Amino acid sequence: MSLNATAPRTLDATPQTSAASDWENWSGSVKARPRHIWHPESEAALRQGIAGSTGAVRVCGAGHSFTSLCATDETLISLVNMPGDLLEVRQLGGETLARLQAGASLNRVSRALLSQGLAFKNLGDIDVQSLAGAMMTATHGTGQSLPCVSAELRSLRLITASGEVIVADGATDPDLLERGARVPGGAGGCDAG
Repeated sequence: MSLNATAPRTLDATPQTSAASDWENWSGSVKARPRHIWHPESEAALRQGIAGSTGAVRVCGAGHSFTSLCATDETLISLVNMPGDLLEVRQLGGETLARLQAGASLNRVSRALLSQGLAFKNLGDIDVQSLAGAMMTATHGTGQSLPCVSAELRSLRLITASGEVIVADGATDPDLLERGARVPGGAGGCDAG
């Protein structure tokens, strides 16, 4: 996932899984009992888990949304064990872009960006959300000049139901980036970073 940023272990490909157990969002206002909960630790495991699942699949980050986007009685994939690193910082067309992993918390990503002299343009006071969750649910705009986090998105990698990775950016697929990848509520695929 590449974002516009402004100035101011080798892992097993087998996802960890557990049998049915209770899941709830951070406030306890949304509850579910998924048949399976996957906790992948790598993109390979995430792809394998998605492609090998049958029935409905939902993906959750930190579970910080007030909505029931992640509630399912089938398969829930949790991004909490996914790595969350700053992969690269580069210049492109006058913008500084940071490539980040989608499973990282906004807190972790913010600290990594700060180490490079960069920051998000706008964040709320709560930073426990995953970057992927913030992108998928329109966190945290405060108006036209400070839009939600996903407005800073320049490209991302989506994992489809078959486990295929699709890159969406302004050059390769601007329509997917604008209409399917920004704030789709998880309906556009799993955000891999």
